Amino acid sequence: MTAASELVKAGFRENNIIPVGKDPTTAEQTEGLGLLNRDLNSVYGFVVGENLTDWPIPAVQRTGSVAANPPLLPGSKQPLVSLNNSYPAANVRLVWDGSTRTVYFPESPEDGARMALVKASGAAASGTGTLTLDGNGRTIEGSNTYTAGVSGSKWMYRADLADWKALADLALADDCPFPPELDDFWICGLAIRLAPRYGKEVASATVARFRHMKSEIQARYWQNAPATSGGELLQPGYQSYAQGWFDLE
Repeated sequence: MTAASELVKAGFRENNIIPVGKDPTTAEQTEGLGLLNRDLNSVYGFVVGENLTDWPIPAVQRTGSVAANPPLLPGSKQPLVSLNNSYPAANVRLVWDGSTRTVYFPESPEDGARMALVKASGAAASGTGTLTLDGNGRTIEGSNTYTAGVSGSKWMYRADLADWKALADLALADDCPFPPELDDFWICGLAIRLAPRYGKEVASATVARFRHMKSEIQARYWQNAPATSGGELLQPGYQSYAQGWFDLE
């Protein structure tokens, strides 16, 4: 993997803002790193992979109070047993109620699949439980399991490493979460962003390379998203506005 500092340096070099063999100044590194992080954060769900959908953990259960079990409406029939609680699909946002749970990541994730975690309200009012995420045959940040306690965590699956890599803003010494064969996408994109700030014209070769790499990265990380009728996405339906009670079991 390539360090963020190397991508920033290459971005400055692409436009000949710095000469061969020289490093950007501290101020230039700070500026370049900020642009690189914004570029990385902007591609998820658009250039790379799919947008995330919510996956409640646990699914709605009977606890005696409808108000404690979103998204049920008042008057709704509540199920006794939640379905698909521990086996979410890929490209979902785990909406965790704070209870003690073990959740298994997808057993056959596609390259570039993403997972995220947010802690929300729910049945576990105290919110003192522990969420254990299991890589399900892969690793999460290099470990077989990951104990989650921080809301806002995000991961992307690297098929070449069989590992779910954490997604967060990079420091200069951090490695880019993407494989090195895609470095030119970030370098050329950074060069395009930096050019007007330094009064440079972007070379046509840089733009052509950027467009070529964009098509490659889109093709590589396109996700075969399951349709909503797929068995792995079925959720029980118990809503008061339905004509009669129904559940998908």
